[in-house]
Amino acid sequence: MKSSVRVKRINGKEYLYEDTPYYDKEKKQIRHRSRYLGKNVDGKPVKKVKAPRNTYHYGEFLPLLDTVKKLGLEEILSEYLSDEKARMLLALSFNRVVRPLPFYQAASWYETTWLQNEWGLDLSGPRISELLSMIGESSIPDKFARRLIERDAPQGSLIYDITSISSYSRQIGLLEHGYNREHTGIRQVNMGLVIDKEKTIPLLYDVYPGSITDVSTLLNTVKKMRAMGVQDCTLILDRGFFSTGNIDELMKSTLKFVVPATYQLKTVKQLVSKMHRSINDPNNLHMYGKETLFVKSVELDVGEHCLKGYCYYSLRKEHGDEDSFYRKLHDLKARLERFELKKWMKPYHVFQETCAGYTQYFTWKLVEGRFQVKIKKNAVAQRVNKMGLYILFTNDTLSWDECLSTYKSRDLVEKGFDILKNDLEARPLNIQKESTLKGLLFVNFLSLILKMRLLRMMKDTGLHEKYTIDSLLFELEKIKKIELEDGTQVTTELTKKHKELLKPLGLCA
Repeated sequence: MKSSVRVKRINGKEYLYEDTPYYDKEKKQIRHRSRYLGKNVDGKPVKKVKAPRNTYHYGEFLPLLDTVKKLGLEEILSEYLSDEKARMLLALSFNRVVRPLPFYQAASWYETTWLQNEWGLDLSGPRISELLSMIGESSIPDKFARRLIERDAPQGSLIYDITSISSYSRQIGLLEHGYNREHTGIRQVNMGLVIDKEKTIPLLYDVYPGSITDVSTLLNTVKKMRAMGVQDCTLILDRGFFSTGNIDELMKSTLKFVVPATYQLKTVKQLVSKMHRSINDPNNLHMYGKETLFVKSVELDVGEHCLKGYCYYSLRKEHGDEDSFYRKLHDLKARLERFELKKWMKPYHVFQETCAGYTQYFTWKLVEGRFQVKIKKNAVAQRVNKMGLYILFTNDTLSWDECLSTYKSRDLVEKGFDILKNDLEARPLNIQKESTLKGLLFVNFLSLILKMRLLRMMKDTGLHEKYTIDSLLFELEKIKKIELEDGTQVTTELTKKHKELLKPLGLCA
């Protein structure tokens, strides 16, 4: 099929695009790919701006564009979207990584980048809102995840966890009050995330109403992973997913798993008490790196299944946890006793908000308008007795150190959530439409792929010892593209530091 050139008006200016039709075998219909040619000047494409000379941000995009190419992200997006919309999503995700801004400022940022000269996109507020809403109302995020999993072919361990993202909006049904991990009291949406441990990239995510608990999300995620072709993998879970129902479903599936026991079950409490009396036998002593550990094999009946695993006891962890716990109790008690209650304040609510997560360790009463606080000895003793001791269960044939090493890789998902909610500024959201919220989460998901991949590249090359992601991008940002009067583009001279950064990453400017 022959290509043709079409004119497109953006903000009152005309641009030329090459339109190439092709036959989509999957959808059994003719589709079109468009390629930006340049500004329309007397019917000819010219990649030239009005100003006689311009400088564009360029270097910081080199590792991001390389990641997009190697993971096939633009190729996957273009299967379900036009090239223009696919690049809009990539541009927005680049912004989340490089310089997170409110989307109404994205156009101003984009005009200063080399991307504008190459892609010629319209990133005005209305166009972004339209794109996010369209993504949120479609099945594109799931289709994208399926194709990413097909290309990634995960065979090792997958890490799953869930986090809360808060929003001030009152018009989105997904936003509900629930267990808020940030203790903000704001309504929230819950986001589950699956990360490939080996390649350290997120593969898929799910969005749930804010009141849904961790326990009830796992079954749907396992079904989705199965439907997307995930087979021989080990699922690494947090203790929030340990329940009789989840264990039953996991044991019935062919997925392997590693999960710590929760102290909510009576049988687990009994097992912990038993282990606390016998775990520190010198015959149970092992070395894990430079750490001394006491390790013992354990079994536990959960529903119809007998779980096998290991009990670990760390003196270093016990002392560290105990010190941190007592410091927290002291600080909370002192804070309550210093608190000056106003007449309109409700003491119970003040206590709950101040001691969120620690209310079970205090009793209180008001004396002359002030809190008088006592610490519950028995509740504290029960907590302290558990410190340094934890139990991991698995249905895989792992040794004690393999099981522990596998579980410790959960740090990846914690890092992912930290990036998502802080570096990418995904909280608290101020969005009025559910479809727009879902579209924004997809952009942040793409951004998370880019940033976690870049972090992995830095660790593999040793750059993480000298640079953070932000400091590395800051140095690369000094590499500019300059457009001369005749439209010629040149790259600024590379410094020694630039070469030291680009070479290990396999990049060239």
